[in-house]
Amino acid sequence: MQAEDGTHSILDMIRVSHAPAAPNATLADHGAQLLAAIAGERTTYGTVHRMSAEQLEACFGTTTPTRGVVEAKADAVHAACARGMGLYGLVFDTTVEPPMPVATFFAGISGD
Repeated sequence: MQAEDGTHSILDMIRVSHAPAAPNATLADHGAQLLAAIAGERTTYGTVHRMSAEQLEACFGTTTPTRGVVEAKADAVHAACARGMGLYGLVFDTTVEPPMPVATFFAGISGD
């Protein structure tokens, strides 16, 4: 594998954003982001974004998912990812009040 091809893993992500990703980006939008990244321009391609409350609700049915819920719904998180980007969120212990964050999860698609 050539270095230009990337690793097709989380190692291809080059920045983390606290802001959620822009919703409903098209394939053309992602292609433009990739070309901008190749040209060295500021882009969101290769960025891991925090999941919004709406994304958490859509994927997990809650904004405080437990480890079991995250593992059971991993396909939903991957479906919410666009090529060249990732998502992250917190995993919660809901046996305490209020629920306490105990881990972070990542999902993304960096290659073909």
